[in-house]
Amino acid sequence: MTRLRIAHLIDLDRIGGVESMYASLIQAPVPEGWQVEHHTIADSLNLAPRFRPIVERCSRTLVSPKVWHGIKLPRRPAGLRARNRLAQIRAIRPDVVLAWNQFTDFHLSPDLGCPLIYYEHGMSWYEHAPAQLQGFLPYVDGAIAVSRAGQRMLQLKHGVSFPVHLCPNPLRADLHVTDAPVRCLPQDRPLRLGVAARLVPLKAVGLVVLALKLLRQQGVDAELSIAGEGPERGAIERLIAREGLADHVRLLGLCDDMAGFYRSIDLFVMSSMHETMPLVCIESMAYGVPVIACMVDGLPEVVRDGQTGRCLTPTLDVSGYQALTGASVAFARRVYDPQQDLLVETRMLAPEAIAEAVTALASEPAGYQAMSAACLVEAALPRYDQAQYLQQFYGLLADFATKR
Repeated sequence: MTRLRIAHLIDLDRIGGVESMYASLIQAPVPEGWQVEHHTIADSLNLAPRFRPIVERCSRTLVSPKVWHGIKLPRRPAGLRARNRLAQIRAIRPDVVLAWNQFTDFHLSPDLGCPLIYYEHGMSWYEHAPAQLQGFLPYVDGAIAVSRAGQRMLQLKHGVSFPVHLCPNPLRADLHVTDAPVRCLPQDRPLRLGVAARLVPLKAVGLVVLALKLLRQQGVDAELSIAGEGPERGAIERLIAREGLADHVRLLGLCDDMAGFYRSIDLFVMSSMHETMPLVCIESMAYGVPVIACMVDGLPEVVRDGQTGRCLTPTLDVSGYQALTGASVAFARRVYDPQQDLLVETRMLAPEAIAEAVTALASEPAGYQAMSAACLVEAALPRYDQAQYLQQFYGLLADFATKR
């Protein structure tokens, strides 16, 4: 029996892919031969309502470095919260501390008594103050990245010397289906495009709205459903109104029935300017829905161009995007080009490219059907199986714990 006690450092006050994956992980059945304890050290105790019951049920500990014996600690001096976090970690006596997609400053509390492992889900793309990097990266013993793009971002941008192991995201157990049909293009209704994303700047959802306008101008009877919530909703609503698309775009907000969402759409569009490894693309493929995405970062590791969808070359620069959409451009300015294995200037999908890809797929019923079938095969691969993921994930953490 392999025993593993994990102290998770994570922010759970919002709903996103990382947070949803954490909730899925801690409530998943532990593989045979393992005894695993989860302990949650959350940035804030104001957990999103969706996660609180799961964390309270499945985590042995739920604390925050901001709270000491029921008293909220002030932000300054910074050492108060740092030392409280160290005390919380030591009280748990973990085998490993796992920092979920956050660069936590450890320079005031370097001696954790166990390895510090970083779990890369996209934070490396963002800009950080030198002091923040110096307070975190030197104390990391190793990392787990969900894609080669995440691995290379750590290595190329931050020049890390610690080992970075790959462990791809699994398909969520509640979205794993075995009887999804091969899809056919609709004959008696509009073509339905779908987006599922937290509505934040990096998702660039406005590009899909503009692509829909072009499609309708070209005579394609198409609609768009957007599942998700976030600070960019207002900008998206204004864009929809400006382009006269209110009758053709549905803003669904937070969607509890994602299976129903994927069943309702014909094409999934991932307009993000960067993605480490998009779970929603795997989920859509599990329901036989082809994906249109950008040839950047980890997207082509998931979406196989010409087989399970289209990975398009980004050509739109940041200033052009802002001029078109009026949306925020508070996102990374360098991304990973997997074809060149280099960091490059951020560019995004032009609405014209999205519309052209949609039109091409919608005009070839046999090709669309073949892509749908390929999606079902791809999503059923062992690499996306949650049980296999858990074995690999816990195995990596156990190896880090024994090699320190």
